[in-house]
Amino acid sequence: MLVDAVRLGGLDVQLQLDPLPDNGFELPVAVDSAAYRVVQEALTNVTRHAGASHAWVTVRREAGGLEVVVVDDGVGASEPHEGGGLRGMRERAGALGATMRAGANSGGGFRVDVRFPLDNFLLDG
Repeated sequence: MLVDAVRLGGLDVQLQLDPLPDNGFELPVAVDSAAYRVVQEALTNVTRHAGASHAWVTVRREAGGLEVVVVDDGVGASEPHEGGGLRGMRERAGALGATMRAGANSGGGFRVDVRFPLDNFLLDG
């Protein structure tokens, strides 16, 4: 599991999953894959650039969307450098109609917040 691998590298990562009740609803494969890659890249950025000791990953499903938030307690950045990692996350999110915000977290550290809409996919059930 991705979070376990990052923990083995020394970063304390807390994972919170808020799934929909079991009603047969499954995420579209493209959204599931993009959300995984956002978490992967955000945690990679934390380990490489943030100087953080803790990170919090929240994945929250709602009827109309999926929210992925990664926050760390590192040095933060008043103006995030839009390098390959952030640019890749933004492009991946944008291709699915998602919005992404990345920057200094109000409580310190850095925050990446991506909201994927689900109402633009044909869903069964």
